[in-house]
Amino acid sequence: MKDKLKEKKKAPAIEAININFQYNDTPVIENVSFAIGAGEYLGIIGPNGGGKTTLIKILLGLIQPSFGEVRIFGTPLEKFKNQSVLGYVPQKIAHGGSAFPATVEEVVRTGRIARIGILKNFQPSDDRAVESAIKIAGIEKLRNKRIGQLSGGQRQRVFIARALAGEPKILILDEPTVGVDISAQEKFYSFITDLNKTYGLTILFVSHDIDVIAHEASSVMCLNRTLISHGPPKSFLTEANLKKIYGKNVSFLLHDH
Repeated sequence: MKDKLKEKKKAPAIEAININFQYNDTPVIENVSFAIGAGEYLGIIGPNGGGKTTLIKILLGLIQPSFGEVRIFGTPLEKFKNQSVLGYVPQKIAHGGSAFPATVEEVVRTGRIARIGILKNFQPSDDRAVESAIKIAGIEKLRNKRIGQLSGGQRQRVFIARALAGEPKILILDEPTVGVDISAQEKFYSFITDLNKTYGLTILFVSHDIDVIAHEASSVMCLNRTLISHGPPKSFLTEANLKKIYGKNVSFLLHDH
């Protein structure tokens, strides 16, 4: 007998349902809903104060929405137990740690704690995960250096490796190239794209660099308190959308890569 049952549709990696957030009665995010498929590379753009970082914190469970729900692979966030699925690199972290007396390897190893728990002994599988993260990030030669000895671009790779040590399925980056020089930024963007294509990581990348997002991301979300658009990169590059995001006095030149 032929099986007539249809294959159950896979749940999105992240689903936000009617997310609202206000601070001291001031709306920060209003009625934002979207879904991100597993393996997608989503670029998030919008003006300062548009709610991007607030949305990321809600997706991570760091703050609670005033209204609405977040689901991770179909499970409501408050019931989702495996937090190591979510890897996070916060804003301006390339500036951090310059005076912290820790080596690169020691910093990367801290990324394993989300999976094994605090004060737990490392097992061989944990050591292998750390080694794999160091290799993927291409920082093998830096492993014994102190964080303070590294450039901004090098530190950025270390903190990416720290996130990867937890073996996440979703990697969330909030403007990670702030303070990193231009040449290091270009290498970093290629690195993130490779993580997405080679390892199938779902990527959420918050950035002000519209040109890079347009070329690197598979989809783009435009946020200015409300959701302006969400779709393929070319769909958001319209005069109407850019005016909604950045105001009337804006022009945009997209470079060929």
